[in-house]
Amino acid sequence: MNVDLPNHSKGFTLIELLVVVSIIAIIGGGIIPSFSQYLNDQNLKQAQEQLKSDLRTIQNKALTGASSNEEIPEASGNRAKYWGVYFRSGSETVDYFISKSTSPCPPAYSGDGQTGIPKGSFKIPNTVVYKGSNGCLFFDIKNGDIISSGGITSPYIKINYASELGRYPPSDKTNNFTSEGAIY
Repeated sequence: MNVDLPNHSKGFTLIELLVVVSIIAIIGGGIIPSFSQYLNDQNLKQAQEQLKSDLRTIQNKALTGASSNEEIPEASGNRAKYWGVYFRSGSETVDYFISKSTSPCPPAYSGDGQTGIPKGSFKIPNTVVYKGSNGCLFFDIKNGDIISSGGITSPYIKINYASELGRYPPSDKTNNFTSEGAIY
């Protein structure tokens, strides 16, 4: 049985198409900001985990005694006692070093008062910056205990997502640590 439809019922009208496109635009307008915030949160979580991993790497250097026999040149007879990490407010990089003491923060790297030797730096990923006061974390070479110095207040380091375009509000995440050496 073959039924022929009238010519005017074989498609969508312009009004029907406009209604569907409008509905899709309204739904899309609500999804895009949510997705952008989701990406922002995921970037921050990834940076938080990377920072935690980098801190554990430095702590492991202390626990294994890496560079513990290294003598601080200007402080003859003084061997490295700590691995340290220096955080600068608003910075995407973190410096690490060996030091004979927890003061000053950061250690002096040259001259008569040299107290440390720089060993490198790492970058916090995803345009994330350290938010907080300048300060150091020191990992004791004897047992890996954490000693905070400068503006870092135990038990947390707060990091902040910083969009290059500045479109998204900053989000804060924290990495917590204890004096016994736990980082979470």
